[in-house]
Amino acid sequence: MIPKEFSYEIKKLKLNDYLFGDETERRKFAADLLAVLKEYGFFILTDHGLDTELIARSVETSRRFFELPTEIKENYNIPEANGQRGYTGFGIKQAIKNNAPDPKEYWHMGRDSFSYLQSIPAQMQNVYPREVPEFRPVISDLFDQSDKIGKTLLAALGEAIKAPENHFEELVEEGNCVVRCLHYPATASLVDMETSTYRAAPHKDINFFTMLIGETNSGLQFECPDGSWLDVKAAPGEIIVDSGEMLSLITNNKIQATMHQVVKPKDAQANRISIVFLVHPRPEAELVCIDSCRNGEEQSEPITAHNYLMERIDYWQKNQQ
Repeated sequence: MIPKEFSYEIKKLKLNDYLFGDETERRKFAADLLAVLKEYGFFILTDHGLDTELIARSVETSRRFFELPTEIKENYNIPEANGQRGYTGFGIKQAIKNNAPDPKEYWHMGRDSFSYLQSIPAQMQNVYPREVPEFRPVISDLFDQSDKIGKTLLAALGEAIKAPENHFEELVEEGNCVVRCLHYPATASLVDMETSTYRAAPHKDINFFTMLIGETNSGLQFECPDGSWLDVKAAPGEIIVDSGEMLSLITNNKIQATMHQVVKPKDAQANRISIVFLVHPRPEAELVCIDSCRNGEEQSEPITAHNYLMERIDYWQKNQQ
C-alpha cells in the first residue's frame, strides 16, 4: 500500500518526566503513555538516559559482525535455539502469509544469567562472535541500559492502567528480553527484491514492547487506525516504541499489537542496520488479563510467557508459504 499524506504527528514522551518529575508530571506521563498506546500503539521516547554514543557504537559493532564472511557467521547459527539466540541468516524469517522471506539477517542475545534457572535452555543461551571482540561488551551494555528503560515504561503503564502494585515489574524481573541486531543489504544486490515492496513484510511483535534504539536508512512504517501507513523516523538518540501481542493479551485488547513493516528504500545501494530491544516477561510468568481490563470476554485460561512464545513460533512455522 502506498502511504497517504498524514496529518498525525507522532507523539513524543519524555521519560525524565516520569523518572525525575513531581507527582503531577509522573501521572501525566503515565496517562499520556496509556492514551497513545490505546489509540495508536506506538510513540517516540526522548530524554531516556540511554547513552547516544553507546547507540552509535552498537550500530557500528553490529555492522562489523554482518560484514564477516557468511561461513563465519553461520558458525553462530544454533538450530536448537529456534532463532532466539545467535545468528539467523537470509531467507529464514518470513512474515505469516507473505509470499517470500524477508531479505534480512539478524543476531539475538539476551541476559547472560537467570537466577531462577538451574540450567539454561539453548534458546536462552547466549553466544558471542569471537571475530568481533568488542561485540559482547558493547551489546551487553546496551542490553542493560535498555532493560532499565523497558522496566520503567511498564511501571508507568501499570500505574495508569491500575494494575496491582509492581505487577509489571514482577512479570519482567529477569525477563527473557532480547537485543536484536538486524542487517538489510542493499536491494541492488538482491535479484528477488526488484519487484518486492518490503524489507520486512507487515507483522506484529510477540512481546510486551519493542524499542527501536538505533538504525540507518529507516523505511519503517506503522499502520494507523484507518489502515493507512505512516512513515516513522526518529532523530539520533530517540527511541521508537510499539506494543506487542503479549501486552494486548493481558489488557484484553485495550492496547493492541501494532502492525508495522519496513519498505524498500528508493536508494537501491543503501543497506540498513537496526537494533531493537524486545521487552519480554520471565518464561514462567503467567499472562492473564489485568482485572481493570476485564469485561467478560477476556481469555479465561492463563498461559505462561514461554508457552505463548512457543505457540507463536509454532504458528509462524506452520504458516510459511
